[in-house]
Amino acid sequence: VVRNSESLSRLSCAFKTENHSRSVVCDLGNPMKAGTNLVVGLRFSVHQLSEMDKSVKFDLQIHSSNLYDNSSPVQSYQVELAVLAAVEIRGVSNPEQIFLPIANWQPKEVPLTE
Repeated sequence: VVRNSESLSRLSCAFKTENHSRSVVCDLGNPMKAGTNLVVGLRFSVHQLSEMDKSVKFDLQIHSSNLYDNSSPVQSYQVELAVLAAVEIRGVSNPEQIFLPIANWQPKEVPLTE
């Protein structure tokens, strides 16, 4: 999303994979007038996380079709991950009530102590 002082507009972006590197390429405008300032927001979904994944690193760089000084330095941003799961359990218990302790109850297997 491109945000300027008046409104929001959608970016034209494409996902690319090249040499095992994945990137998102967005067209910010061509031609762009000298001195133009843009505020751009990107929304990502991160899939196939494991328990070991604690953060995601983004390397950002601007490339221009300008013949002179056409690439900005790479800016790296590391974002800490937080996993949120909304869980709702529905169902029926049969029997509806169980009174404990159950008379003469014995476990089928000997419980292990860790």
